[in-house]
Amino acid sequence: MAKGNGTAEDQKSNVPAALIAEALTELMNYDTQMASIAGRKGAAISRYEAQGVDRELLAGLNKLARKDPDEALAYIHGLTQYATAAEVIPPPADDTWTMSVKQADLDFTAASGEVAERLRMARAQKQGFSAGKRGFNTASNPYQSNPGSPEFVGWLEGHAEGWKLKKTKPTAENVETGTATPGPRRGRKPMTPEEKAAAKALREAVQAEAGTIQ
Repeated sequence: MAKGNGTAEDQKSNVPAALIAEALTELMNYDTQMASIAGRKGAAISRYEAQGVDRELLAGLNKLARKDPDEALAYIHGLTQYATAAEVIPPPADDTWTMSVKQADLDFTAASGEVAERLRMARAQKQGFSAGKRGFNTASNPYQSNPGSPEFVGWLEGHAEGWKLKKTKPTAENVETGTATPGPRRGRKPMTPEEKAAAKALREAVQAEAGTIQ
């Protein structure tokens, strides 16, 4: 059967009416769930904003939290460098910088207790979901050094959900190395053999470095 806006002849189908109705029902239910989640997310942001949380900083923090700690710190350093170069802020070594930090009376204490545990669990689940969706298998769980921990289990739970949405099929290489090369995204050109080779070399280098850290 032809896809898209073909002719009337192309669009003739022997698909049962019940199957069409079932498909539409599922899509409509997903639309409702997505709208509900978006509404609850907006309400949560507004609630925290009313308690003094900066909406813009929270959005940036949510994006930053997708990175590993080292990557996040490198991003902050890079952003500071760019902002200094563009004279958006004074250099960190400048007295103006030190005075501004003192005047702002910033608290650099990390969260602790139950709220910190819930945050670590949410981060582990989000990381697992991303890994599963990208086609990485459970061997890439970064919490393997502490099996049975809440983060280890949370990562696996997130991975299971992401795995259902992965865009690549398991291959012998994926199962062995825990990696999968995502297929070309809509609107982007497929990777050339040279680009694929470079990507594979980068993955192997990262995995080798991770192995030395463990």
